[in-house]
Amino acid sequence: MEQAQEALPVPLVPRSSYAELDSSMDNKQVIIISGIRRCGKSTLMQFMRRES
Repeated sequence: MEQAQEALPVPLVPRSSYAELDSSMDNKQVIIISGIRRCGKSTLMQFMRRES
């Protein structure tokens, strides 16, 4: 199964980055999410897309 087809785990572990990103969503500047492999970057983006 491809990663894009996988469902988000429920419940998600709360992260401080969610609140930081949520407050930045109204900003028109580009936000760069970086990190090592398999640290949750795609899951974070899926969560933000689902919540918006």
